[in-house]
Amino acid sequence: MYTAIGACLGLSLAFLIARYIARKPIEEKFGKTEAFKKINEGVKNEGWFILATTRLLPVFPFGIQNYVYGLTPISFIQYSILSTIFILPGTSVFVLLAGAVASGDMKTAVKMSITASLIFFALTMITKVIAKKSKKS
Repeated sequence: MYTAIGACLGLSLAFLIARYIARKPIEEKFGKTEAFKKINEGVKNEGWFILATTRLLPVFPFGIQNYVYGLTPISFIQYSILSTIFILPGTSVFVLLAGAVASGDMKTAVKMSITASLIFFALTMITKVIAKKSKKS
């Protein structure tokens, strides 16, 4: 629970910094990158779906996403609430895995690693199917 709260506060603060305090330097650093262009277009065309995709699949570094989304037209409330919801599956798996490793329970750690891999693989496949269906519509 504390990890999710801390992540929510951190992602919200980074978003606000990018949007209102350090927009210019962040635009200079990330504004011309392919990743930003794809995320920005995704937000414009698909709204929250691109946020779900980038949060559920740990392909893009979360820290950078927090700042990049501050440059897009997504609202702060929508970004904060949905980001928090969409990072919960991965956060839960990582917290459980870290607990197993810290306790020395390597059998559980291996199970958690396999579970995490399967979850992220399933999320990747589900996201691809949804993306293909939304393109057909």
